[in-house]
Amino acid sequence: MAHGDIRLNHGSPEKPLSCYTCHNKEKRDFLVTEAGTKIDMDHSYRMCGQCHFRQRKDWVGGAHGKRLSFWAGQRVVKNCASCHNPHSPRFEKRWPVTYSPPFKK
Repeated sequence: MAHGDIRLNHGSPEKPLSCYTCHNKEKRDFLVTEAGTKIDMDHSYRMCGQCHFRQRKDWVGGAHGKRLSFWAGQRVVKNCASCHNPHSPRFEKRWPVTYSPPFKK
């Protein structure tokens, strides 16, 4: 029952995911690519990026994630699971926490 509280809400009815879609069967502390390559948890973007290729492209370019404060803030590399619950990654819709007023000349 170590993972009895996990509710998997990831994937689609056409392509449902299971634990072993992402986790290595023999060494569950590792992730695995579709080709069977073992991935350390610190490099989850490599596994997530197989399906979420647009987000990975934006992540690599700095447009998705990695920022802790404001656009010009310090760049901090965060993995997908730093912000998203990997078992249920979709965020609820919400308004931004901060608001930047329009620039006036």
